[in-house]
Amino acid sequence: MAKVMNVEKQIWDVEGFAVRILHLDGRDVRGDRMGLPPYPFESPAKNDLSVEKWKATRFRQTYPGFQVEVVDSDGAAVHGNTRLGTVRDTYLDEEWQDFSAPREQAHADSGGNHVSRDH
Repeated sequence: MAKVMNVEKQIWDVEGFAVRILHLDGRDVRGDRMGLPPYPFESPAKNDLSVEKWKATRFRQTYPGFQVEVVDSDGAAVHGNTRLGTVRDTYLDEEWQDFSAPREQAHADSGGNHVSRDH
């Protein structure tokens, strides 16, 4: 079983966008929480897939009992109708060197009451 922060990194590595894993009530899940299965996918979902379809077919089936926000390079949660390719393109406009920068930005922009997840 994996830590939440490791699953978020695995999703970044495979999918090319950052996520925030949340409790069903919308609260952020601590990054050091254990017990999630590793992200099982090795290839990214297609660019024309919507964020909502990705959540339904990849995230919710793998991590029942949790919600997820897909975030753009500014750390803003994106709408469910947004295409994954559009989300990924936001990171191309920036010079993202690793996972930590978008993850930390995403949590800073969502309220600031989050655990630091340095990698």
